[in-house]
Amino acid sequence: MIHLKTFINCLQSLYTSVGSNQSHQVMVEITFKEEKKKKLGKSKKSKDNVSLVITKKVTKPFHLPHWLGEELKVWNLDQLQEYLSKDSSVISYEDCLKTVITKKDLVDYLVMTKKELSICKPFSRKLNSLGLMPSMQMGTLVENSEELAKAQEKLRKMNVKKWKTTKNSIILPVGMTSIPTSSLDENISSYLSWILESISLREIQEIRLSTFNNSLTIYQM
Repeated sequence: MIHLKTFINCLQSLYTSVGSNQSHQVMVEITFKEEKKKKLGKSKKSKDNVSLVITKKVTKPFHLPHWLGEELKVWNLDQLQEYLSKDSSVISYEDCLKTVITKKDLVDYLVMTKKELSICKPFSRKLNSLGLMPSMQMGTLVENSEELAKAQEKLRKMNVKKWKTTKNSIILPVGMTSIPTSSLDENISSYLSWILESISLREIQEIRLSTFNNSLTIYQM
């Protein structure tokens, strides 16, 4: 496991290099070895994002101990429809999903009932790639509408923004440059400890810490 001091030094270097009063998102990117990528897909046609695989392997719930510096955007379909209809005429659920796919930062979590899940079918590939396809394991798919509010509140309390993924890496926002360094440090430590409970360090090629204009390698195989 990487020493706490390494995180602190990396964060301080990032702050120094930013040279701006504007707050920016800080992210941790974990890149898996090439052979790990081949094991992750369910089929040759499917490039499942690695976050789903990790979620299946992990038994301990995950949350970040400190506020990320910005509110999580956790929507159900009715709320999303109401929000988007403010700028146009009333739109369908399908139009809502098209907007979510186009405006990738509009939603962190999309919570649905099992009955509503069929609406996602034409968009499932795109939603999966964005980490937004509702699922029981992610806590974003519920039995009925009465459970929506409870599921949304639970996701907000986890304090974790959606995963960003590439073919063989996962990227998780861990805070903003404006929050205390100690809080960022604890968020990063918490995240990596959680990952390494399920994924061997031998399977990881690189771990990088980044903000809008800079990135630093904090671990490399």
